[in-house]
Amino acid sequence: MQSVQIIGTEYYGSDSSSFQPFPSLEILHFEDMQEWEEWNLIGGTATQFPSLKTLYLCKCPKLKVENLHDKFPHLTQLELRECPLLVQSMPSSDHVFRKPTLPLNSLRQLTIDGFPSLTYFPTDGLPKTLKFLIISNCENLEFLPHEYLDNYTSLEELKISYSCNSLISFTLGALPILKSLFIEGCKNLRSILTAEHASEKSLSFLKSIRIWDCNELDSFPTGGLATPNLVYIAVWKCEKLRSLPEAMNSLTGLQEMEIDNLPNLQSFVITDLPISLQELTVGSVGGILWNTELTWEHLNCLVVLRIKGGDTGNTFMVPLLPASLVTLCICGLDDTSFDGKWLPRLPSLKNLEIINAPKLKSLPKKGLPSSLSVLNMTHCPLLEASLRRKRGKEWRKIAHIPSIVINDELIT
Repeated sequence: MQSVQIIGTEYYGSDSSSFQPFPSLEILHFEDMQEWEEWNLIGGTATQFPSLKTLYLCKCPKLKVENLHDKFPHLTQLELRECPLLVQSMPSSDHVFRKPTLPLNSLRQLTIDGFPSLTYFPTDGLPKTLKFLIISNCENLEFLPHEYLDNYTSLEELKISYSCNSLISFTLGALPILKSLFIEGCKNLRSILTAEHASEKSLSFLKSIRIWDCNELDSFPTGGLATPNLVYIAVWKCEKLRSLPEAMNSLTGLQEMEIDNLPNLQSFVITDLPISLQELTVGSVGGILWNTELTWEHLNCLVVLRIKGGDTGNTFMVPLLPASLVTLCICGLDDTSFDGKWLPRLPSLKNLEIINAPKLKSLPKKGLPSSLSVLNMTHCPLLEASLRRKRGKEWRKIAHIPSIVINDELIT
C-alpha cells in the first residue's frame, strides 16, 4: 500500500451511482500510506460505508479528503494523525481544519495528532456532540475560546498533550459536564483556575485530573479545587510548582493520588490528605520541607503505597505506616540494606515490591512478614544471584513466600 496514490472505484467493486459498498463495515483504518493523494468516493445516491462508525487516517501526508460528513453520516469516532493536508491555508495565512472533515451531527470522539501548522479550529468550533476530545502534538493550535466552552454540553473527557502552547491557564468548571482532564506538556501553562461563575453542579462532574510535564505551572485555585467528587489526581514533572492544591482533605471522595518529579515542592502534609484515600504514589519531591512529623493513623483506607526515590523512601519508612496496607512498592533504594523493622506492624501486607535497588545486599534480619503472598524484585543485581540459587542466608528470609518474582520471572 506504500505506493498507492488514488483509491477509486476499483476499491469498491463498482462505479454505479446506486451501488452500496461495504454495507456492514463499522471500522476503517488507513495508516502509513505515504503516497496516497486522492480518495474518490462514489457519487450519486449511494452512501459509502453506511454503517461506518470509526475512521482512522494516520500518517497519510499527501491525502486530501472532502465531504466526510456527507459520505459517512453515522461516524461517531474520527482519528486524524499526521495528515497535514487535512488543514487548509486561509487568506489570513492561518491554518484551520477543513470543515468538511468534521461530521457535525453524530461525532462523539475526535483525536487530532501531529498537526504542528494548525492554529485554529473552525470558526463555529467543534461538533457539540463530542464526548471525548484528544489534542496531541499540535503546538501552535489555539484552544477553544473560553467564552464558548459552556456550549460543549456533552464533552466528558479532554486530553491536551504537547499542544496549545498559547494556553497559560485552564479553568475548571468552564466545560459543563467534564469528568476527566489530562493536560500534558503544555509548555506555557501557569495556573489552574476555577470558573468565576461555575456552578457547583458542573464542578461536581469532575472525577479525574492529571497534569504532567507542565514546567511553568505554579498555582492551583485559591482555597482548593472545589471538585467534591474527584476520585483521582496526579501531578508529575512540574518544576515550578511549590505547593499542592489547598484543602485536600475536603475531597472526601478522593481514592488515588500520585505526585512525582516536583523538585520545588515545599510541603507535603500527610494529615492534609482525605481519609478516603486508597492508593498513594509519592516520587521525587526534592527540596521538600517536611513541616510536620509524618503520621498515618487517619489513612485507614489506604491499601496501596508506592514510594519512589531514595530520600523519599527513607522519610516514609516509619513505624506508623497504615496497618491497612495490602501492597507496598519501594523504588530507588540507595542503601545496601533494608531495615524493615516496621514491616511486622503491617498485618494486611500481601504484596511487596522492591524496584531499582542496585546497592541492596541484604533483606531485614528477621526476614519478611508471614502475611506476604508475593515478593517482586526488579533490578536488584546484588541479591539476584543468591536468591535464584534458592539457598543461603538471604533466601531463608523469603523462602516462606508463595510467589517470588525476580525481574519479571516467577522463580517459585
